[in-house]
Amino acid sequence: MSKRAASSNPFDALRKLRKTASSSSAGAAFVATQRDAALPAHSAEHAMFVSPTLDLALLVVAPGTPVAFKGAVRIAAVVGTCRVLGAEMRGPTLWSALGAMPVHSRFLHVFSPSSASLLQIEAVAASTTSTSTSTSTSTSTSPAAGAHAASQTQRRDSKRQGSTHHQAYAAGSDLNGGDADDDRVREYTAEIVRLLGTLPAAVRSASGACVVAVRAHNTHIEHIERMMPVFRSILTTDAPRRAVSSSTAGPASIRHLMIVSPESHDAAAGSAPPTVIPDSWRDSASKLVEAAAAGVPRICIVGARNAGKSTFARFLVNTLLTSAPVATSGGSAAAAHPEVAYIDCDPGQPGLSPPGLVSLHCVRAPLLGPAFTTLLPPLRALFVGSSSPREDPDYFAACVGELVAAWRREMPSAPLVVNTNGWIKGMGYDLLMHFIDTLSPTDLVHVAPAVARSGPAGHFERVLRERCPSARVLAVDSASDLAASRIKLNAADQRALSMVSYFMRPPAAEPHAPFSPTRWDLDTPLTHRAPYAVAMQSLRVKFVHEDVPASQALAALNGTVVGLVIDACEYHQQQQQQQQQQSATPATPADGRDAHAGIRIVPACFPLVPANTHCVGLAVVRAVDLDSGMLHVLSPVPRNVLLRVNLLVRSPGVELPVCLLTDGLDSIAAAGRPSAGASFAPPPYTTYMLAEGAGAAAKRNRHLLRRKVSGRN
Repeated sequence: MSKRAASSNPFDALRKLRKTASSSSAGAAFVATQRDAALPAHSAEHAMFVSPTLDLALLVVAPGTPVAFKGAVRIAAVVGTCRVLGAEMRGPTLWSALGAMPVHSRFLHVFSPSSASLLQIEAVAASTTSTSTSTSTSTSTSPAAGAHAASQTQRRDSKRQGSTHHQAYAAGSDLNGGDADDDRVREYTAEIVRLLGTLPAAVRSASGACVVAVRAHNTHIEHIERMMPVFRSILTTDAPRRAVSSSTAGPASIRHLMIVSPESHDAAAGSAPPTVIPDSWRDSASKLVEAAAAGVPRICIVGARNAGKSTFARFLVNTLLTSAPVATSGGSAAAAHPEVAYIDCDPGQPGLSPPGLVSLHCVRAPLLGPAFTTLLPPLRALFVGSSSPREDPDYFAACVGELVAAWRREMPSAPLVVNTNGWIKGMGYDLLMHFIDTLSPTDLVHVAPAVARSGPAGHFERVLRERCPSARVLAVDSASDLAASRIKLNAADQRALSMVSYFMRPPAAEPHAPFSPTRWDLDTPLTHRAPYAVAMQSLRVKFVHEDVPASQALAALNGTVVGLVIDACEYHQQQQQQQQQQSATPATPADGRDAHAGIRIVPACFPLVPANTHCVGLAVVRAVDLDSGMLHVLSPVPRNVLLRVNLLVRSPGVELPVCLLTDGLDSIAAAGRPSAGASFAPPPYTTYMLAEGAGAAAKRNRHLLRRKVSGRN
């Protein structure tokens, strides 16, 4: 390398490697992961060196030039420090100790689909991070704080062992990519060291540069694109771009990673803008991390719809989990927390659970992806059965209040982050103020556009300060409005995406098999999976927001989504009344079978009690067998947790996406060809679009509209 190249921009050498990478004696190939269009000036700061034998590549990120990417991969910092959506990853390797220092890179699953703003990898200057050579997501804490947190975790896990499937993710979150074979881990480690040795000296001398290891994932989440037309190309792309020739490239899965620059985004090609973190987010997160070192913060995030509350909540959780120790005003060090409590109060677009639930989660790993990629088992969840609190505001207020009480019982020493829904007007304002009084937050974070702070947003912040004078109110700016115009999925599509992701988890191979939050089986339709069989007499059924007679209960359950609830309430008096009504109702089927098969229905006049219920997940009632008195249900919830469910809750606000009903019908129709020796009717015409005509949808209540009254003078 010439002295001129070394003395100028260190990444100039990487530009020259575009023409000489294929002849490199080391065998590593440079991948220009931009499109064939003209490259922006700063895109040359990004370089990727791909292993010719493994699904592994090294990505070099220059300081000040974040790398936005699309796809689903696993990443780990090898040299330097990088940050993804607030999650810091510190490389365990130093250039000065290369070859003598072991490489123990911890890979994190990262999902960056175009259904949301694309994630960015940014290099972090060494002066802003700790000099500790800790692992990718863990930082050192004081012995007293670490022992206290460990004892709290051990007591909580032992208390709830076997009751829910929360511990499966908390104990083994599969962050190392599922490499249980030590030989496989050593193989990747050796290849990382070898690739590091092939990097030019200019990269090593670059100040603040970060080297990130990228691996292909094996979660099969990209197969979700075939479920609905609107899901196409959210994780993959068919656009032409520069790639490595087949003779030098590793496995094809690495080539599915698409790195794009802000200037190369094209709305017609399905690209979404990158997630641009405003400065107000970083400033507020730093203040909250410092507050977490002095006590246990209760952070409540409020704002209107589509303001960016969920994205900021993930950013804050990741920062609390992975932030490096920083000096506080009291002279102590604010270190990362081993776990963060997260309450999601948005049943329409929850971040960690399927739609229709409000939940409390214990988060111990960074949340690097949108909602449908980070569905986790809840520590406590309650079934709301609607995408909005409008249906039953009193019950919703009781549910979120119970989640706060559950946090105080289960995780009193963990910082709490609460993401509220975007209903802040009318009755939604009253619900929010009631929740703030119940929570008594230490910090209120208001997410709103900067231009609106001189108007309604500024007035709302003044109201928050007057309502909760003991809380610190932090104003953060909304994310870029460009995302809303580029992202092609609306709220209903996002809910369908989460429902598909939830139900297409692989079935547990064993009764006590652990829950895997980063595994999907999208190649096996629900219609091809073996359901669980449960006796009807062992369950109670609750219909919310409607009243269904006992004679029509099974018909109302068949083929629907139900909430799986563990209910501690007793209904002795209600059960006696139910039995009397059932004995007085004649059997309607012609064959004389019992139409309700002894099913027990909780009357609509008796609401659910949040303090006595816990929703462990959702299920699909696939079939009703009146001969055997069994219900056939499909659910990703493990069998040992299903055994404790004693109540099914049905609500019209939670529906199964049509694509899950029709998935697999093509193969059934193909099996009905004459060569197969069977006859099957072709699948019926179905669509996920809104139907038209009388009776196509439920009649809306319009009595609250103001109508013009005309009269005689």
